[in-house]
Amino acid sequence: MQDKNLSNFTNLYGRTKNIYDLAVLIKKSEILICSDSAPMHIGVAVNTKIAVIFGPTDDKVLLPDSEKILVLSNNAECRPCLWKKRQTTCNELYCLKFNIDEIIEKLEKFC
Repeated sequence: MQDKNLSNFTNLYGRTKNIYDLAVLIKKSEILICSDSAPMHIGVAVNTKIAVIFGPTDDKVLLPDSEKILVLSNNAECRPCLWKKRQTTCNELYCLKFNIDEIIEKLEKFC
């Protein structure tokens, strides 16, 4: 993996004081990279380009079909399983085992 120019990257960790501040920040962002979470839903609501990592939950249930959304999952045979198939954590967690090189490759194409 090559070093990337991060001159257009700003770390705003801890800078938002409430959900409104977070929504404004996400709306101003070129792209939001996140997990299946509240910021993901805010990104959808404010129409920001999103790359979202999914484990056991079903992205097709939670996200609209959009060219502005990239779903990153490992396509484990057992996923999606949360809620419909099981209510507790499984022993293997295959859905949480990612190949970081594949994730980076997909992000580079999407961005």
